[in-house]
Amino acid sequence: MNCEHCHIGHFQSTRVPYLQWHQGQIMVIPDAPAASCDICGRMEYDAVFLFKLDYLLDQLSTHAQNSETAPSHPILIEQARWQPTRRSR
Repeated sequence: MNCEHCHIGHFQSTRVPYLQWHQGQIMVIPDAPAASCDICGRMEYDAVFLFKLDYLLDQLSTHAQNSETAPSHPILIEQARWQPTRRSR
């Protein structure tokens, strides 16, 4: 695939860090699939990767909104008492 920026180079597949601000915090994905121009160095992230990431973030924000509308009273769950197993010698 030819580079649309310099019109000379060709894109080579690579893996690079992806950084994005999300709800006031920085999100880092260390090995995101991308393509880099061998002449000018222009970087383009994989479209499928960006689509999947957008879908996951949308699901996360939808889940967070649903949990905010949940009843405010806590549900008490009785915790089982854990006892270590004793072995005889």
